[in-house]
Amino acid sequence: VHPNGIDISVDSKKYAQQLGRLLQQKFGGLLKVTARIFTRDRQSSKDVYRITVLFKQFPYKKGDAFLYKGIEYTVRSLAADVVAENAAHTTRIFRYNELERAGIF
Repeated sequence: VHPNGIDISVDSKKYAQQLGRLLQQKFGGLLKVTARIFTRDRQSSKDVYRITVLFKQFPYKKGDAFLYKGIEYTVRSLAADVVAENAAHTTRIFRYNELERAGIF
């Protein structure tokens, strides 16, 4: 257990990626999948990778407001991206990594 979440160990790479996508669709947030070489198979001489799936939930819900570059936006929907609307009723689609770099979460 971490201060910001939990670790889950699974045997299947495919299942870990599916679980990450499911969490992102259900709760909205940043999903990062990284792979690193773990070992080399002795028989086939192929690299064996271990993957890490990071899901970071977006701290706002539908209807909440946040500031981005001095403009207040209201969250309309959360999934793979954040759809938000400003006071002038202009809709904008934000990528999670863009909001993370801006310090929103």
